[in-house]
Parts: sequence; C-alpha cells; structure tokens
Amino acid sequence: MRQMKETMGTKTASLKAHWQTVWQQRSPQEQRALRWLAWIVIGALLGQTLWSLEHARRLLQRQLPVLAEQVEQAHALRDRWRQLEAGREQQRIPRADTVRSEIAQRLPELGKEVVAEWNAGGELSLKGKVDFSVWLKWVAAIHEDFRLVLSRCRVTNSAGGVDIEARFSPAQSQP
Repeated sequence: MRQMKETMGTKTASLKAHWQTVWQQRSPQEQRALRWLAWIVIGALLGQTLWSLEHARRLLQRQLPVLAEQVEQAHALRDRWRQLEAGREQQRIPRADTVRSEIAQRLPELGKEVVAEWNAGGELSLKGKVDFSVWLKWVAAIHEDFRLVLSRCRVTNSAGGVDIEARFSPAQSQP
C-alpha cells in the first residue's frame, strides 16, 4: 500500500512537472487565450449544471401537487382501511333465536313454495322453487344482515324459476 502511494506520488509529480514545462513553453498571448478558454469552458459547464438543476426544480414543482394528492388519497385509504378493520372487530354474530325469527319473517320474500328447516348447529336448509334474481338478492341480504354463509347450494332450472336446495351455516368469527 505504501509503495502504491509512493508510485502515485511520483507519477503525479512527474505529470505536474510535464504540464508546467508545456505551459512555460507557451507565449504570454497563448497562455492568456488558454486561460480565457478554460474560464469559458468552466462557465459553460457551470451554466449547464445550473440549467439542469433549474429544469429539475421546475419538473418537481409541477409534480408536487400530484404527489401531494396521491399522499392524501393514500391517507384516506389507510383511514378507511382502519375503519373497516375496527368494524370487523366490533361486528358480532347475531343470536340464534333472533336470526331464526328474522329469517322466518323474510322467507315469504322467496315465495310460498320454499320450505325452511333449522338443523343442529344453527344451519338453515331451504328447498323449493323461486325466481332466480329474487334468490340472489335474498342470499346476499341474509349474508349481510345475519352473517349466514351459503355452504352448499344446488340450483336447477325449472319452469317458472329455479329449484333450489341450499344450506346456510353461521359465519365464523372472521367474515
């Protein structure tokens, strides 16, 4: 390492001596012209650097409002996510007797041909003929309001609607 430093120091000194010799061989007019040329090159490089910095500053100034808006959107999404997480933790599974009475009140929405039966463990079995669009809306509402999950379903096309055989199970602690 020490030898490398000495070698580099010797090369640097040799190069410096060479350029001093070359510089001294120039006439005073050539030296003045070369100094002016060096100042012009330095000025041009400095100007280019300043122009590039100004261009980058203006670009960032234009991007700043967009980035600020994106930050606000990200914060709003984060806050909404926290609300949803808090709501999930606070959401309770309704009591079984409440669910049964509410479902009994909503069964006529499906029509007179649907038969409901409550099995052990709070499972609801349905059989009958219904209009398909009414069935889909009813299933979504039951899931949303009572957290009953459609665990098994068989739908077959028939005249005047669809035949269904379905089983709903209570949702677990996580939706």
